[in-house]
Amino acid sequence: VADDSSNDAEVCVGYELKDNSGRIVSSSSRSVSIKAGEVQVVELSDTIPDVLHWSAEKPNLYKLFITLSQGGKTLETIPFHVGFRRFEMKGNLFLVNGKCVKFKGVNIHEHNEKTGHYVTDEIRREDFRIMKANNINAVRLCHYPQDRRFYEMCDEIGLYVYDEANIESHGMGYNLTKGRTLGNNPDWLEVHMERTRNMFARNKNYPCVTIWSLGNEAGNGYNFYNTYLYLKNEEKELMNRPVNYERALLE
Repeated sequence: VADDSSNDAEVCVGYELKDNSGRIVSSSSRSVSIKAGEVQVVELSDTIPDVLHWSAEKPNLYKLFITLSQGGKTLETIPFHVGFRRFEMKGNLFLVNGKCVKFKGVNIHEHNEKTGHYVTDEIRREDFRIMKANNINAVRLCHYPQDRRFYEMCDEIGLYVYDEANIESHGMGYNLTKGRTLGNNPDWLEVHMERTRNMFARNKNYPCVTIWSLGNEAGNGYNFYNTYLYLKNEEKELMNRPVNYERALLE
């Protein structure tokens, strides 16, 4: 994004993708003209031979460095872990990289007797170590997305994540009449959409994110039909990850 106070800018957007040894396995760049105050999408692509796949059993990661430069001077570099994987449903089977996977998961509410709801990386890493040692390969977030480090560590350690939108209003009950459950009240549509869009936009590129959840115990109805359709439409260009919601049942 060009600064509103600046003139139009000629910049270079590029990336380097490195494996665990630090070897560059892919790179590309292109010059673009950005108008002040506007957002511009830059697409760069490549085919990588013999790529290592990510899974909970073998969490192979690459390091991506996205760089913005101007006149040969680097303005910004953004690092991100990348994992190459394919999720797909075939009948009643869930496949990861073409192999059937059985989820052995747990719900997770992070807290500690000394630090409360603030959990350090060390505490979290030990929790994940115990999970893996007991053959747990998946975690369901309840009932809201986690902080950035949670996903990064699931990418690194190898855990499939059931990512849940921060929507729960069970105190209103489940009656579909307007004025009762918020899930079927169009006045609350944008609030439901905003929380779903935010979850998807922030977390869609983490390799560990495997299943989307629309929320928890918030009734059903019009608003959730729309959040479901939004996620399914966004996933069409990705890998069509499953979308779940526990209140999507016959009332």
